[in-house]
Amino acid sequence: MIGSMLRLYLVVSMAAILSLVGIERGFSIAFEKQIRAANDAEYATANYMLRNFLGSTPASQKAGLATLERLSPGQYVMQAPGQVEALPQPQRSALARTGFAYVRFGDDTGFDRYIRLDGGAVVAMRVKGRDLYWLRVFGYLTVFMLLLGGVLFWSVPHWRDLGKLGQAAARFGGGVLDARAKLSRYTTIKPLSEHFNNMAARIEQLIRTQRDMVNAASHELRTPLSRLEFGLANLRDTLAEECQEPRSQSGTGNAAVLRRIDALGGDIEELGALVSELLTFSMFDQVDYSGRVESLEVSAFLSACTLPDEALARSGATLRWQIDGAVGRVMAEPQALRRAFSNLLQNALRYTATVIVVGIEAGPPGYWRLVIEDDGPGIPDGERQRIFEPFYRLDRSRDRATGGFGLGLAIVRKVAERHGGQVWVEDSLLGGARMVMQMAEG
Repeated sequence: MIGSMLRLYLVVSMAAILSLVGIERGFSIAFEKQIRAANDAEYATANYMLRNFLGSTPASQKAGLATLERLSPGQYVMQAPGQVEALPQPQRSALARTGFAYVRFGDDTGFDRYIRLDGGAVVAMRVKGRDLYWLRVFGYLTVFMLLLGGVLFWSVPHWRDLGKLGQAAARFGGGVLDARAKLSRYTTIKPLSEHFNNMAARIEQLIRTQRDMVNAASHELRTPLSRLEFGLANLRDTLAEECQEPRSQSGTGNAAVLRRIDALGGDIEELGALVSELLTFSMFDQVDYSGRVESLEVSAFLSACTLPDEALARSGATLRWQIDGAVGRVMAEPQALRRAFSNLLQNALRYTATVIVVGIEAGPPGYWRLVIEDDGPGIPDGERQRIFEPFYRLDRSRDRATGGFGLGLAIVRKVAERHGGQVWVEDSLLGGARMVMQMAEG
């Protein structure tokens, strides 16, 4: 704000300086005839009295000039013929035509007035301008102070309103959907604030409608999924009993149907997991969601949230810990932190070859980091930001497994942001990806 106001003040000041200089210097040239006519009218009486006082003879003129010299030294000087001939042509013409002329000198505040006396002699009367240097400096300073006052009077409320509008935009961008710019109706940016408020209201309506639709659809899906799961379980039990009857002629066929039913059950479980992920993502995406914040011994808490041993055994991977003792207790939402840690581990388990390393380390002052590394294929540089977007998944040609919905890492980013931090991907010394989740300690 200060820089912009200073630039505005400098522009206005330069315009004022050019205007003052133009008026002071340019008017004497542009309106020379009018100024000359005004001077002639102003000094007509002085010219008449000077001619009468000096008389028409050289003797009287010499005596009169001596008297004037005593009264005003150096102000009245009789001009020699050569001095008159040295005058500029316009002044010599005016002197011959009207009997008087003037020539400016110095900074245009003074001038020499030439008067032709009776008898043909020419007297120069020097009219000195007053020394107004300090008065002019004071006048300029007064003008600049008034300009500064005018600029402040206009710009301070303007920039204050712009600041309020910027704060409202920042809050709205941070997820506070009901943020609006509340400005005076007399503000200079009222149309801009009205456009912003209308846009924010429209976006809020669209986002809330989308969230409500996702939540409603997710909840509504749970009922038919539960019915399908229950129906498949009953059907499986019935076919299983038929397969166990001694004289059943359709045992082989029923066994194939049972395998198909088990596959359908897996699909239903996958849909149920997707619904749960959607609800979780929607919950963490809401700014007004307020989870319970607790003081946690982070290493003990995360150790209790690791993957089941059978999951590690199926993957053939081992889990190693690297804990920085400097990281003790932190303030966090247990449910959110547990979910983010689980999602990071599941992601590493999907890509790792033999080992997963979980690290807890200190970050910048006031922050701590959860680091999970694997020895998998890694993540290309061009996709390291996109993997945290909802429903984005890596190319399946680089994916060792087919699971995942593209919401796990998006939830991790939401959790990191809720804890005043961020998440990013680096290259791991193991050869794979190194996920770094940085969060505030308090």
